[in-house]
Amino acid sequence: MTKEERPKTILTDTGDVEFLPTDKGKRAAVVTWPLGAQPPRGRPAKHDWDSMLHWLVVKVDIEGGLPKGRGAQAVVEGWIQQEFINRNLDAPESLIRDHARRIYDEAAAATIKDE
Repeated sequence: MTKEERPKTILTDTGDVEFLPTDKGKRAAVVTWPLGAQPPRGRPAKHDWDSMLHWLVVKVDIEGGLPKGRGAQAVVEGWIQQEFINRNLDAPESLIRDHARRIYDEAAAATIKDE
């Protein structure tokens, strides 16, 4: 493909990529976003917690509910850790513990509202 044949703009589903000339005779790619659309911000998530929480909902349903009593949160942490291993992923224990704690905090809040 010659220089003249190269597209000046490529349409994508997230925005347009324009190839603009630079002062050095080369072209630079510039992404422009559709009106009203926002470019993604921040660092992308390293761990897919949405998928993990969907899996956990099914696991809790199969087990008949969240474990209760002493060490219950640790059981859920173990489930999450094992599922990360099954998916060939890794997450720090502190992050898993934080998510498990938040699950129990939400469950406790829901229980109080129901009473």
